[in-house]
Amino acid sequence: MSYLIGQRVSLRPLSKDDAAVMHLSLQEPLINALTDTSGTFSLQDVETYCQRVAVAQNRWDFAIVRPGGEMIGELSLNEWDSTRASANFRIALYQPELLGQGLGAEAARLAIQFGFTDIGLKSISLEVLAINARARRLYQKLGFVEVSQADTAEWVKMELTAECYFAPMRNGRSIVED
Repeated sequence: MSYLIGQRVSLRPLSKDDAAVMHLSLQEPLINALTDTSGTFSLQDVETYCQRVAVAQNRWDFAIVRPGGEMIGELSLNEWDSTRASANFRIALYQPELLGQGLGAEAARLAIQFGFTDIGLKSISLEVLAINARARRLYQKLGFVEVSQADTAEWVKMELTAECYFAPMRNGRSIVED
C-alpha cells in the first residue's frame, strides 16, 4: 500500500517504527479523554500492536504525517466486513494544539476516499463520544449521520454510505470537494 497524499497531511501505512511516537501520545490527557483511552501501555505493547496491524488482512491502519514525515496521528479503517462491504473508522491526532486546524478533516477525507474507491466499501461506520462535539461536527460535515446511541449513552454511532458521500451536494459539489 502506498501513501495517500493530501495538501497538508498524507497517510502512510502504520509500522513498528511508529511505536515510539504513538506511545508518547498516550501520555496526553486531553487526547486520551477524547478517545476514551484509559489503559496503560508499555512501549513493547505499542510495538506489538503496530506489528500486528501492519500485517492484518482485515484492516487498514495509517500514520498521519505532515510534509517532511512528522507523524501527528493515526487512523484506521478496521472491522472490515467483506459481506456487507463495510468498515469502522477511527482517528486520533496526538497533540491538542493540532485540533481545529482541519488536519483531521483532511486525513479523514483521504481515508474515506480510499475506503470507497480503492477498497470498494459501501458504508463506513464509527462510534464517537457524545461529549466530543468537535468530532461530531466534523463527522457530520463529512456526511456521517447519527444512526443510534451506542451501547451506552456516552457513545453515538454514525454511518456514511458511498452513495451519500458521492451524491451531489449544495451548489453541485460533493463532500469530496468541501
